[in-house]
Amino acid sequence: MSILSIAYVAFQSSINGVTNAQQLDRTNSPLNAGNCSSCHSGGNFESNMTIELIDKNNQSVKNYAVGETYTVRYTINATGAAKFGLQSTILASDSSNAGTLTAKSANSQIVSLNNRTYLDHKTASTTNVFEANWVAPAVLKGDIKIYSSALAANGDNGTIGDKQITESPFVISPSASGLKNQSLTIKVYPNPTTESINIESNITPNTIEIYSLTGSLVLSANNTKTLNTNLLDNGIYLLKVKIGDQIFQQKILKN
Repeated sequence: MSILSIAYVAFQSSINGVTNAQQLDRTNSPLNAGNCSSCHSGGNFESNMTIELIDKNNQSVKNYAVGETYTVRYTINATGAAKFGLQSTILASDSSNAGTLTAKSANSQIVSLNNRTYLDHKTASTTNVFEANWVAPAVLKGDIKIYSSALAANGDNGTIGDKQITESPFVISPSASGLKNQSLTIKVYPNPTTESINIESNITPNTIEIYSLTGSLVLSANNTKTLNTNLLDNGIYLLKVKIGDQIFQQKILKN
């Protein structure tokens, strides 16, 4: 079989969803096995994809509250394209499933792959909008990311003349109200420290700051659970950990 024939067979099998057909992640997530351009190329469409998270009040939001239900809307903009495809997954920072994803629009379906849930096109869609229902996790997972890859196709049932579209992950952060209602636990170790301070928490801190006892900020880091303390002089310091609108403080000793 020629390379062109193999590509055609791959496309035909993927018309009903790349997750089912190829058993591969094409979403540009940490589990990514290469995007749609692995098979499709040559499209000259001016194209992009927008992702919206829509709450129960039909408002576009960028924050989630635990257990709440949202609509995720993907819009593929590609002037001149005849058909569209999509694969998407919603993951926590450890690349596990974040919340529950179900198909909402008629052109979409849910497929499981490697213990993760993917939204996929059901068939090569003539509609450029795909929608899913998403129920946020029952406990806060910190920042959650929507990974996705789309295809704008010329509709000739081949692989040439199509445009692969991948945007940066859509980041969903915990809502302030969700943080207030969530039980937070923090452990700071090692203390005393020599090289680094680690924060053991069910939520990644927004900031970690270390102050001298005179109130001067000497070290800080954002969106991490680890702060390097190599450059600190030996002595006692005040550690501040900010999560949402809550601040945790503890004295630490650098040896």
